[in-house]
Amino acid sequence: MSPPSLPMRRRQLISDTASFPSRTQTGTRTETGTRTETAALYTPEPWGPGLTETFMTTMEEISKLTYTTEIVLASNEVTTTGTTTGTTTSTTTSTVPTSTSNPSTDGLCGAANGGTVCFGTAFGDCCSEYGYCGDTSGHCGAGCQTDFGTCSPSGLPVSTDGLCSQASDPSGMTCEGSAFGDCCSEYGYCGATNAYCGTGCQAAFGTCT
Repeated sequence: MSPPSLPMRRRQLISDTASFPSRTQTGTRTETGTRTETAALYTPEPWGPGLTETFMTTMEEISKLTYTTEIVLASNEVTTTGTTTGTTTSTTTSTVPTSTSNPSTDGLCGAANGGTVCFGTAFGDCCSEYGYCGDTSGHCGAGCQTDFGTCSPSGLPVSTDGLCSQASDPSGMTCEGSAFGDCCSEYGYCGATNAYCGTGCQAAFGTCT
């Protein structure tokens, strides 16, 4: 019996100096083409007759009126001349202290008390015959010291805030001798202009023309 035949093999001997053949692959790949996508178009329908809306804006202007009340301050020496019907003329002179640089701090006033003044103090504007500040007829009437406070020949308390007659607090204060003017107007305000001293002036609480 003969031995089976074996496939033939090719043996290649590779030495240290052997080199392998290089493998190079070259080629060009080109893709061309156009891709177009078209979106659906929407065309709004035109407005038809009668679909038009008109907007109107109305602006309203509001007017504001500002009223100003004027209080006229009398000068230090106030002289008021009142004329009645006929030819009779009466003149009243009231003197307001020319300085308040030495106001009373204890309610005492006058030359006997260091020349302190009552005008503008919390005790009252009138300096009595006996040197006390106050607003009563006893302070502002007979004997009142005109150089150290306001005085009212009528004996009524003198207004310290420009209010007189029933409008004052306390009620019944006179404008005569006050710093605001000697006339008490129809509405209970002291002043020295015709609006205070003319028609409606309250003679019982000040002088009138």
